[in-house]
Amino acid sequence: MSQSFTDHYGMTISTQQAHAAQCWQEGLDRLLSQNAGPNTKFEEAIALDDGLALAHGGLAVWHMQRAQLAEAKTSIERALACAASITRREQQQLAIINLWIQGQGRQALTQLIAHLAEFPREALLMRLAHLLYNRGCSSVGEANFPVAYLGLLQKSAPYCDDNWAFLAEYAWAHHETGALDEAMRLAQRSLALNPSNAVAAHSVAHVYFERGDAGTGAEVLGDWLQGFDCPASSYVHLSWHLALLNLHWDNTTERLNAMSTTFVRMLWPKAWRRCPIAPPFCGGCSSTVARQPPRSARPLKPLSPASPGKRCVPLPLLWLNAQALPFRWRMQPSPWPPVTTRKG
Repeated sequence: MSQSFTDHYGMTISTQQAHAAQCWQEGLDRLLSQNAGPNTKFEEAIALDDGLALAHGGLAVWHMQRAQLAEAKTSIERALACAASITRREQQQLAIINLWIQGQGRQALTQLIAHLAEFPREALLMRLAHLLYNRGCSSVGEANFPVAYLGLLQKSAPYCDDNWAFLAEYAWAHHETGALDEAMRLAQRSLALNPSNAVAAHSVAHVYFERGDAGTGAEVLGDWLQGFDCPASSYVHLSWHLALLNLHWDNTTERLNAMSTTFVRMLWPKAWRRCPIAPPFCGGCSSTVARQPPRSARPLKPLSPASPGKRCVPLPLLWLNAQALPFRWRMQPSPWPPVTTRKG
């Protein structure tokens, strides 16, 4: 019979080992904040208590986010095998994750919505809702995604003012629906509770860009990334945001040269050499030269063909399907006309 411990928000973790519960919590925090190494903490929890179903479930989510379907299925099968003596809430969480992994995204979303109505502080399932709404394949791919996701989170909002993971997701839903001031407030509140939360930092970058304040955004995000030098997939995406902010802020020849160097230094060592990057988080990198301009700012200007920065950096694209092909190298032409270098 499993002993009960509680997580940060008072919800049950069924295990006989306090240290295993702590490792699971650290793994979940890393997963929800898009920091490096949630898998290692889940594995540590499993080594301490192989019957800790939530640790197997968390590892399944981690594998699924990396398109490692076979590993995800193995982990969720182990989780379900441990589910007989855990709470109903935990059982429901694992059942929803299993539906997602088995490609039954709509059923997963239906059960997830009902689950959050009963357990509104369930941070992992809020993150899973984001994935289900946003993506195709095993997910739903909701056409009205940001609005629908915001509506779902609004129901949990009265219960989650101290939940940094919720606040970060809530900030994301707000900036995607144009509520920039509220998005910034929520993101800053989340970062105050967890300064290393990359999800909240992502919203901060979006808000500065959408406001047309690329200079401040580049400074804020650049400073934040100085303390986030880790082999996490989010480092790559946020480095892309930093490059975008810098290019929008100052497109002098000197800045372009510096950014072309930074882009290679950030993307290549951080992603391809230091960690097994999560395919879902890589896709944005290939869109740098095709990014739509912000709603409230001047159009993003591309590299000038006459600039030394004209060298096209080959960007890896991964075909995210069951027959995943190797990385392909592609050079994307800019959709915008050349820009004259600013003087002075």
